[in-house]
Amino acid sequence: MKLLFLIGNGAVGKMTVGQELMKITDLRLFHNHMTIEPVIEIFGHFHPPAIERVREVIFEEFAKSDNYGMIFTYMWAFDQQSDWDYVEHVKSIFAPYSTEFYYLELVASHEVRLERNATENRLKHKASKRDLDFSNQRLVSDDANYRIESLDGEIPFENYIKIDNTDLPPDEVAKMIKESFGLLIFRAFPQGKALIFFIFTALRPDRGAPSHTLPREPSPLDPFPLRAGYFRCHTSSLYW
Repeated sequence: MKLLFLIGNGAVGKMTVGQELMKITDLRLFHNHMTIEPVIEIFGHFHPPAIERVREVIFEEFAKSDNYGMIFTYMWAFDQQSDWDYVEHVKSIFAPYSTEFYYLELVASHEVRLERNATENRLKHKASKRDLDFSNQRLVSDDANYRIESLDGEIPFENYIKIDNTDLPPDEVAKMIKESFGLLIFRAFPQGKALIFFIFTALRPDRGAPSHTLPREPSPLDPFPLRAGYFRCHTSSLYW
């Protein structure tokens, strides 16, 4: 299991980069508005306790699943101890499952982020941002009241990189992340197909062979003499 924290200031491009990264790896994207927007729709307003409880369930169930990993987008205020504590709390949910943790920080200029705050993709997935006057004011306020860009050397964890994506398209950033962290993709074949491969293990005749193994005649190419040799057949598959 892998957990990638995709962090950065408002409208820096976390969700969009996460979408591109999901296309080229087997990571699943969980951007923070996936819980914010449904809760607002139900309650009629921002309701933090409900948002946090829904996130907890998703983290807990995903951590024990057989998925390759998750991208979680988070606006981390580095001058707030509660945000540091929250990251550690999320990690504690995944840690029992031998999870590898990664940290990718995006930074971009204030002017560029204001432009991105009104992009079609952002407004499509984040209904609460469609009041652009209010959303822009919130972005400016967050910049003034919180430090959401880390200082040099502040992040103490392994597997951490910072990328200035002011002038970079999201697909290029996603490729940089994939290569830097060595992230994988198994969806290499058309949907609905399966690659099945067989691993044959030679068995010594004096050790017997289970009923599902395949008998064959001895061969002069055998690495050791077999009077009544067998191959045990194991199957496996790649999924996507």
